Amino acid sequence: MPVALTDHVDRSKEKKLLRGRVGTVYGICFHPGQEAFAEDGVAIANKLPQAILVHFEGATWTVGALPAGVYPVKVARSHWYLDKGRQYPCLRVSRLQFPLAPAFAVTAHAAQGQTLSAAIVDLQIAKGTSPLASYVALTRVRSREDLLIYRPFARHLFTRGDAEGPRLLLQHLRGESIDWQAIEAAHMPHRVCSGCRLATYKDNFAASQWSRADGRHYCTTCVRTRVQGGTPYECRQCFVWKAAVAFGESQLAPQRLAKVCVDCVEHRVCVRCGESKAQDHFTDRHWKRARRLHTKCGAASSANEGACDACIGWKCAGCGQLQTKLQFTSWLTQRNDKRFRPTARCDACTPQGSDGGSTSMKKCSARRISKSIFLILQFVPQIAGESTYVGQVCGKTKPNHNKNFASIEGVEEDDCVCNICSGKRWTQQTRSKEVVWKCIGCGQVKGKQQFALWLAQRKDQRFRPTARCDACVAQQTREKEVAWSQNLSNL
Repeated sequence: MPVALTDHVDRSKEKKLLRGRVGTVYGICFHPGQEAFAEDGVAIANKLPQAILVHFEGATWTVGALPAGVYPVKVARSHWYLDKGRQYPCLRVSRLQFPLAPAFAVTAHAAQGQTLSAAIVDLQIAKGTSPLASYVALTRVRSREDLLIYRPFARHLFTRGDAEGPRLLLQHLRGESIDWQAIEAAHMPHRVCSGCRLATYKDNFAASQWSRADGRHYCTTCVRTRVQGGTPYECRQCFVWKAAVAFGESQLAPQRLAKVCVDCVEHRVCVRCGESKAQDHFTDRHWKRARRLHTKCGAASSANEGACDACIGWKCAGCGQLQTKLQFTSWLTQRNDKRFRPTARCDACTPQGSDGGSTSMKKCSARRISKSIFLILQFVPQIAGESTYVGQVCGKTKPNHNKNFASIEGVEEDDCVCNICSGKRWTQQTRSKEVVWKCIGCGQVKGKQQFALWLAQRKDQRFRPTARCDACVAQQTREKEVAWSQNLSNL
């Protein structure tokens, strides 16, 4: 077994048994009181041997009656302190062991200065390893016939140049000039915090603060202090940290990093009403042509350009007349955004209520019942009644016209259910052409209104291959009633 010395054993000029010397185990000198026994052909010692005989190749010296090159390595005691940095260390650790270690492989650093008879070298070095270590490993043998490359290696490992650390050390030792500021900026990037005025490393900045192009950067400590003080947002115009109430709703959106407070938001004057308003009240085209504050004229090229949304002329899709935005109140109540669309209809073209004013509003009163009660109502129709309606909870108030409400058989007029809850969503397609579905029971193609019982059992009102018409559902219900009655009679 090859072993290597882990400590200096004999410093004499003749032997030179220093740390790292490699030899081969020649024999073992057991303790006199050792009980000789073996297990599976392996000798087991219950006491520490007196010495281990190690043969060093090429040695001509002798020790006593031992063969040439054989040296008895005895047990050595070593100790160290765990608290050696203290003035009076007291945590002492002792170890009694042979100064030997297996030497099936050694590092290039440990093999430096040695001459080996043969070597197997692994050139697939790590990223931080210097290529000079491979040179040391390749030059430990006398000829290339005694060298074997363990596995293929990448060429770029030896073409990337010298490591920066040793190169800078050599430049410093030679007295050459070194740009330490450039090296510090490359390896330790830092910026001055605009709050505490301290130079702080990149890890102490958030990504949004580090990448700011205006040169104002706040470290995480300063940002945390302002958040705890009740001023979590900074205005990018006046550069003052303010509370959330000082910003508009659109400015507090998470995706908006450059927030502007209400005092710094730009206002422009409408060319028609003369009021000063923010950009949210103008379209993009009219905002560019609106008159700026403290100026006598704007960039408007016509009387209508540069007007706000309240004064701008919208064309009604019904009558085709150009009217102001205030005349489209009923149409705007049905939309989330308040922008113009080609389908906009004025209040005159929107279905009116009985009072002759604005469109009358109705509230959806669809109800939700549990699945167990629905099964009982399905199997016992004489208790629930044929006009029982099961829908989703909506409760929204909507204008009373055919787009939102329609007459439903079995539902009172005051108990209105909107088209979304009843599965009768109003579209341009349903007005011009009736939607037809294919029943999986009878295989016939029928209108969607013939599948009301099947749609009442589903949350979505879309077609599925398992759709059944009302006739097939009623027949299936009667069959279940007969089976249910037979089960009751058997009980």
